[in-house]
Amino acid sequence: DQAAFRKKFHDSPILRAKRVGLLRSAAIALGNHPSASGDVPAGLASLCGVLQDKEPVIRGAAAWALGQWHYRMPEIAPTIVDALKARLAEEYDETVRQEIFSVLGHKE
Repeated sequence: DQAAFRKKFHDSPILRAKRVGLLRSAAIALGNHPSASGDVPAGLASLCGVLQDKEPVIRGAAAWALGQWHYRMPEIAPTIVDALKARLAEEYDETVRQEIFSVLGHKE
């Protein structure tokens, strides 16, 4: 959340980046380089967690990143599909829904 983010990085130049932009960029970086996290289970849990973020741009970036992992690491594809289907059941933002559909392979 915003308060925890500010507390953790209060003396850091990272505060110049706004929370939304930072999380979006982090999701995209993880999507582009899945092994960069060094810990696939933790990276997967993080991306699945931000699927619940209040900001659609963050949820969309997480869905896109999970799609990249889905294609590159088929051994975790079932977990990704389950997470995206669960998000889709609640998702109201059309852009995020389309990102999820692109991973799941169908259109609304």
